[in-house]
Amino acid sequence: MMKWTMRFWLSAVCALSALHATAFAEPYPQSQGWNQSHMRIWYELSQGSRLIPEKWLGALKKEDGTSFFTRAALEALGYTYLSDAPNSMPVGFVIDHEKSNSWLGFNCSACHTSKLKSGAAEVVVHGGQTMADFQTFTTGLIDAVQRAIATDEAFNIFAIHVLGEAATAAQKSEFRKEVTSWIAHRKLINDTGNESHWGRGRADAVGIILATTAAVIARPEIPPEDVEPLPASNAPVSYPFVWNTNQQARLQHNGVVDNGADLGVLKVAKIGALIRNWTEALGVFADVKLDASHKNVVSSIRLDNLLRIEQALAELQSPRW
Repeated sequence: MMKWTMRFWLSAVCALSALHATAFAEPYPQSQGWNQSHMRIWYELSQGSRLIPEKWLGALKKEDGTSFFTRAALEALGYTYLSDAPNSMPVGFVIDHEKSNSWLGFNCSACHTSKLKSGAAEVVVHGGQTMADFQTFTTGLIDAVQRAIATDEAFNIFAIHVLGEAATAAQKSEFRKEVTSWIAHRKLINDTGNESHWGRGRADAVGIILATTAAVIARPEIPPEDVEPLPASNAPVSYPFVWNTNQQARLQHNGVVDNGADLGVLKVAKIGALIRNWTEALGVFADVKLDASHKNVVSSIRLDNLLRIEQALAELQSPRW
């Protein structure tokens, strides 16, 4: 059973009570019972997801030599933009900041936002179903990082972009280890879905979460020949709409997740929902590992932000149709 500290409860309550006190600009279309505060939380708040260091982004290329992180490239994969501002990112592509680094990661809206078009008219469906190709995105990103270190020349360009012209040979050596480790971890999990092509608007999120969990709890002292392969992520399903998640007793297509009882005084958040959101953040690139004792989990997941996102989601209404 999880042990919640008084500090956690106080920070959670303060975060939720401040939800409607913040004045935001109005970059998002009004609809479905949400105001701008709700939408800023849904579209911009970090869950602690850390897919890739922000400093790497500008150096990564597609096979044709063009940048991987351009609007045209990401829209071609089905990711939605709600802003025409220069250097904007798709919905749900969120920067997570820490003292020593900043990371690009996902939040809920990357997979649960629809944008419908009819001629010149556009309708954004908050909490809808993305038609993005998640599997092709992650595979392409891994390939782009591999290309960045494939030759000494490519690696040197990559290292200078990230570390600067004054980087020493020792710094570049450590950077190569960091990149190699990133590739090994991300490829290990991504390859669990190789048995099937998921296509647009589908993902085996549960399979990815199971594979990531198995990778986290792997013990280095176990001989490689005794290690079982990670569970296959071979059961992709359509992304669900999420405007009714707070009202449902059970979730996922097969009802495997119990929403649970109200989380103490927080009537809009449930114990099962918090666990569900924690595992969702784990599946979309949170940094999670065991400490040296192999007994405690250390993670980048931001529980306070998960609660704020759940609070906003509880007030989301279905589209009028």
